[in-house]
Amino acid sequence: MTINDDILRYIKDADFIRFVFEGTPSQLNYWRGYIARRPEEKDAVLRSKYLLLHLDEMECQFGDAEIDGLKKRIQTSLSD
Repeated sequence: MTINDDILRYIKDADFIRFVFEGTPSQLNYWRGYIARRPEEKDAVLRSKYLLLHLDEMECQFGDAEIDGLKKRIQTSLSD
């Protein structure tokens, strides 16, 4: 998977991280609406979600420090 600026924008977004890992009905509705309003973003949203859910498989895309940083960002986002 190629990591571009569009994907980085989503995986750094605390609201997006909460959506991926908590997935409340209101979050799901928001992101469905977001994709409906911006269909050109659908691929980046889906790829970003996949990346977050499969971080341990992304070692070839990120270094250990980057993966650890993303995991900390996830933990921080979920604890807010």
